[in-house]
Amino acid sequence: MAVKAVHVQNGAHINYLNSGVTTLTYGDVVVIGKRIGVVAADIAAGLNGVVHLDGVWTLPAVTDAAFSVGDQLFWDAQNEVMTKVAAGNAVAGICVLAKLQATATANVLFAPVSEADARMDALETAQGTLSNLGTTEKANLVGAINEVNTNADAAATAAGAAQDAADDVADDVGDITTLTTTAKDTVVAAINELVSRVATLEAG
Repeated sequence: MAVKAVHVQNGAHINYLNSGVTTLTYGDVVVIGKRIGVVAADIAAGLNGVVHLDGVWTLPAVTDAAFSVGDQLFWDAQNEVMTKVAAGNAVAGICVLAKLQATATANVLFAPVSEADARMDALETAQGTLSNLGTTEKANLVGAINEVNTNADAAATAAGAAQDAADDVADDVGDITTLTTTAKDTVVAAINELVSRVATLEAG
């Protein structure tokens, strides 16, 4: 007889193992795979506790961007803030209250699990494989872009220096069209013409 499914919980919250070494406290944000949850009550290290996966939450947010209602938001776990930047961050949900740039919090409706996974998969596909980057920096896109920008600046500086050197040489050579020799294509040709004349004179 096939094993039948057994309902465990409604999915609005789940049991979560705190595998860290410090206690998680109420309101802490935890990253679970490609999405996030909020700790419902203190969870001591090594123990299980409850984490909310749905609802609308007020969470810290970046202060260098405004959010509009409906914007897709992501959780920057390193800086512990909401952001509209997807790369390297976990899916949070959508903004449900407009936020001014200077406002340090945002109201976000958590995305359902399947929706969060689908959005993150789509973002990863669009992003491509970081290890395939032709740059030395392969850890993140910002680092790679900065590397290319730095190299471009260096190349521009080198090109400018080469042009300056070429201009200096041109100034030193002068305008070959003003040569009084018959040969005017190159300085070498003009010199060779004079050498030939001198040799003819010496031979005479």
